[in-house]
Amino acid sequence: MYRGSRLVALREDIQDPYTGRFEVVSEEGVYNLRILYTALDDGGAYECTDVGNRTRQAVAFLYVIANVTKCTVKNDSTVIAGDDVSFICLNQEIILDNNAPGDLVWYNNGKEVSRTSRHSNIWSTTLYKDDNGAVFSCQLEHYTLPPSKWSELACEDQIIMDVQFSPSVKIMSSAAVTMEDSSLTLACVIDANPNDVVYSWILADGSVNGGAVIDIGNVTRDLHGNQSCTATNSFYDGTQGSGIDVLYLEVQYTATVNMSVQPSNEVTEGSCVRITCSMSDGNPDPYKLKLTLDSHELIAADRAELTYEIKGFGTNDIGFYRCQAVTLFFDGTEGFSEVGQEIKMKMPRPSSNTGTVLFIVFLVILVPGAALIGILLSSFYWKRKLKDKGTRRAHDSKLDLKEDEYEHYTSITRRIEGESVYMKLGERSSFEVLREFLYLRETLADGAFARFVKAEAWNIAGREGVSNVVVKILKERPLDVDKVDFLKEIDLMKSIGTHPNIVSLLDCCTEYEPFYMIMEFMEGGNLQGILRNNRSALGSAYTNVNISNENKTLTSADLVTFAHQVSSGMEYLASRECVHRNLAARNVLLDKNIVCKIYDFGLALGVVDKPQYERKTKGKLTIRWMAMESIKDGVFTTKSDVWSFGVVLWEIVTMGNIPYQGMSEQEVTSSLREGYRMPKPSHCEKELYSTILSCWDKNPEKRPTFSELTAILQKMANDEKTYIKIMDIGSISDD
Repeated sequence: MYRGSRLVALREDIQDPYTGRFEVVSEEGVYNLRILYTALDDGGAYECTDVGNRTRQAVAFLYVIANVTKCTVKNDSTVIAGDDVSFICLNQEIILDNNAPGDLVWYNNGKEVSRTSRHSNIWSTTLYKDDNGAVFSCQLEHYTLPPSKWSELACEDQIIMDVQFSPSVKIMSSAAVTMEDSSLTLACVIDANPNDVVYSWILADGSVNGGAVIDIGNVTRDLHGNQSCTATNSFYDGTQGSGIDVLYLEVQYTATVNMSVQPSNEVTEGSCVRITCSMSDGNPDPYKLKLTLDSHELIAADRAELTYEIKGFGTNDIGFYRCQAVTLFFDGTEGFSEVGQEIKMKMPRPSSNTGTVLFIVFLVILVPGAALIGILLSSFYWKRKLKDKGTRRAHDSKLDLKEDEYEHYTSITRRIEGESVYMKLGERSSFEVLREFLYLRETLADGAFARFVKAEAWNIAGREGVSNVVVKILKERPLDVDKVDFLKEIDLMKSIGTHPNIVSLLDCCTEYEPFYMIMEFMEGGNLQGILRNNRSALGSAYTNVNISNENKTLTSADLVTFAHQVSSGMEYLASRECVHRNLAARNVLLDKNIVCKIYDFGLALGVVDKPQYERKTKGKLTIRWMAMESIKDGVFTTKSDVWSFGVVLWEIVTMGNIPYQGMSEQEVTSSLREGYRMPKPSHCEKELYSTILSCWDKNPEKRPTFSELTAILQKMANDEKTYIKIMDIGSISDD
């Protein structure tokens, strides 16, 4: 038995220096060499030779491998997530060749990640958060050994990585939606290394807090919004990491309710009292706003403001009035917020500005006499006699109508939130005012059927002292149908009520002819005139709006605001189920504050008692402002009012130009049927013209609602963008 060229054993005899560790074991002609306590220098080639026949021999190779695999990591085992790391594995004590192949293999948590047959295995990688605490090891896998022995050749010291990373933050809340005055717990849950972090809370109310958990014992509405938690930790190299999470918390609360009583909460008998309820800042928006008198509901609505008027305050109106907003919360409960005032009646006191009636009373008291008493009694007698007989003053005559038709149209209806009170001619309603309280002055306008007269009114509609008003009076010798239409217009204006963008009916005189319709005085004139007067014949110079001795140059923002105000008024009319039918810039008036108000309800349709808006009628209408279905079929709806509003928008954009200028009404009708629409003016932005065009859709149902139009124009009015380039407008023709 030879090891290399040296004799190790001859049969069973072990040769020096191998005695003690080598032995030959023979059994039935088989000789095995056993090596005890194998050492590194025992490795090599061993040859077994038959001494009788040296050609008979066998050779075996012995590899002795020491557990000398070395594992290191470049720099350090502590890194920051995202760093690049190199792992180094060395074994210099064995030659790996084809006779005894083997590999150095890196493992990450028992999963092979790199293998090489060289004496070193340097593996580079990027470590992330999930690699924190991972165990990296390298072992020699020599194929002369069974796999079960490979682990014995692994690195003695495994590498456990400390990967530091910024906090990941998650806010946990005891409730995502809560109510004001409730309790709430917010917790900032983090995953970080190192996990010694500093917490910083910024709440929606602006407060700053520390700590992982915040207990809020009394939630306020100021906490409605985003709550943020930031967690910060420090890394081994002195740098810091941070993470943030934001939670949107919805805090629900009742609305703030305001109440206004005009002229005051202590009034004289017969005065006009206006009660306004408004609400704001509720979440969610209240679904009902109502006014009650001593727990009896007077009026309710689903809007942010409502107005209730008492025409002729009496003893039955004395009491405690409450404005109440009702909110439906997320859990199905209701919240109530209210404000109230007691309205009392005071005894009238003489005014230094004595009116006609007080003057007469003054004379009666201080200058009593039979002649004066006789005159007063005679006047009372003849007035009463005229009323009882149903006669009219001077040149007026009784309406020549059928009995049922007369009864229908001579009933003047006062509608207040769905209630109707019918009054016969000759009876006085709360809207009626004595003619003696009016002083008619100059005529402002003279129409085909009525004239408009400026007048001074005494103590009208709850206004103390003298007020400027406009009185609409039918012309002399009107037709019966004109009288009926006039009364119907008064009736409709009563039912409409008040709105900031609707000309209000103050009072009326309908006990006998001539009938008076008394409205608020609009100093600014009509919108069409304002637009036309504010540009010169060349369209390059602009004059000022002169109202109440104040000059104002119209801007693009002013024009868009006009459009928004008209739309807001029409939105209100639609909510009152009223179809105007005659909307045009000429029928929009401006007050002293340059606020647009819609007027001329002579052709309007009140449809309070009808399930549908459609009405067919014969009337004095203008083709250029009418919708397709109105021209073709005589059908008028709120959607046809939307079409007319689109024409008003076009009038505003063009500063009062005539719609379809240069075309006859017959040409307008045929062109519309063929799909023609007035083109975009060059000085008008596409967004605004697109809104105009949407009003002229052939299909009424595809036209926007007035609510949608009001929202669109409100947004434009709030923008800084110039939607109408006024200085680029061309010349105008009023023909």
